[in-house]
Amino acid sequence: MLEAGGHETVKGERQAQIDWLLQTAKSFYVEFEKRFLALWEAHSGNGDLYCAAIMGPDVAGGPSAQKHSQQCYMKRMFGDIVGFSVGIAHVADMDKIPDLDTRAACELRCLRFGRRQLVESLSFTDIETLVNAAAEAAKPN
Repeated sequence: MLEAGGHETVKGERQAQIDWLLQTAKSFYVEFEKRFLALWEAHSGNGDLYCAAIMGPDVAGGPSAQKHSQQCYMKRMFGDIVGFSVGIAHVADMDKIPDLDTRAACELRCLRFGRRQLVESLSFTDIETLVNAAAEAAKPN
């Protein structure tokens, strides 16, 4: 979780770094999804679950069924990614925030966002909603 305000000496001085990190996370996921689906297309029809006899290009409705299956699969996988991305770990950067009230506020924002990711993982429908929620959670109260 991004901790805007924790180490800042001037309000907003870390915003460019936060924006870069969020954009990097978004770009990473977009590229992952693109490559994952490209590999699926390149090897489609070879497996048992999404076989050519059911979803192949020569089957009526096959290509649209495969596309729908891919969309459903990616949606479920994204929900899993959101939920599994939460980890409870000791973060040295948090410990180095000298002001205890500021540190507590940063830790609370992280915990709240982590809880939201676990409890509401399916509400994050795509990387854009996740990144926007992370950006909002990073803002000091």
